[in-house]
Amino acid sequence: MSKTKGTPARDRAPLPAEVARLLSLGGSRAPDAKRVSSWGSRALALVPVGVTVLVAALVFPRAVPPSEVPLPLVDARSLADVERHDGELVARAKKGLSDDTRLLGSAIRDFLSLQASPTPPTDGDVLRARDGVQRALVRARGTAPAEVELLRAIQLDIFLRAIDDYERTGVEPPELREVGGSFLKRMSDVGWVVDGKLLPSRSVRSTLFKLAWAQTAGVAGEPDFEPSLDELRELHAFYIRHPHASETRRRAIAEARKLAKDRARCDELAALERAAVEEFRLEKVKKLGALDPSYPTTFAQGVVLYRQGRFSASAEAFRDWLRTHPDGSLALRAQNHLRAAVEADARL
Repeated sequence: MSKTKGTPARDRAPLPAEVARLLSLGGSRAPDAKRVSSWGSRALALVPVGVTVLVAALVFPRAVPPSEVPLPLVDARSLADVERHDGELVARAKKGLSDDTRLLGSAIRDFLSLQASPTPPTDGDVLRARDGVQRALVRARGTAPAEVELLRAIQLDIFLRAIDDYERTGVEPPELREVGGSFLKRMSDVGWVVDGKLLPSRSVRSTLFKLAWAQTAGVAGEPDFEPSLDELRELHAFYIRHPHASETRRRAIAEARKLAKDRARCDELAALERAAVEEFRLEKVKKLGALDPSYPTTFAQGVVLYRQGRFSASAEAFRDWLRTHPDGSLALRAQNHLRAAVEADARL
């Protein structure tokens, strides 16, 4: 007897009651599914609206007070090259320097030690010490002119090592006063020493030393003794991040605080100090702009002027920036800051 082919018996068997009940509920959910589908359609229809709102927020200016001053772009590889070159000069200096170059080094040490003396030197002492440096420089250049740069390199190395010793021990070594003068005191006075550590990075310390050394030795402005552009960029980035009031302003405000008799006067002096700090920052922004054509000087001036509360001048700075840079990465920010400056000025 042949077997008839067809659906297997297990498939012809009735479904269990619970399964059949659950399947029957599927049809009753169809209206909900339609409602979900309808909501999804409406949501999709809102997408272009949301995109339009987002684009409008990104494109059209709104009043946004400026907060961060832009920093210059620094080439880290260039700084590494400078440090390597300085190291090569130190190695050459350690092979020996002429007597006249050594005498120049001694004259510089004498002058800087006098500067760092706890007892203020007389004007006569300062003039004699400076004259000694100048006469020693003439002799050294007459004997071995190339060694003057080697002398700076070896004294820079001593300076950096002395700072490392200070940060490790908390005690200022005599070598730091001999090649750095009152450097550590000046750093402390402006708040650049925190918990026994100096805020400037090693390369910034190096640049500060080079600038001061050139003034002391009488070679400031000579190309061989000028820091590189990237050294100056990093130095000014530090100035912008860590501004301070000038020494004259600090002294005047400190004296005024001694005479302040009420909270209103103290608040007034605090505002004057903040303005003095921003004045320092503004000065460094301008100097950086003169050094580095790629720096957004006018834009940065607008930010600092706003922080000073000079809203009209801030608005004009942002207008100047937009006249010459109507497009670009800073254009929308400049428009936003311009609007904030105009509104702030109108409230005065």
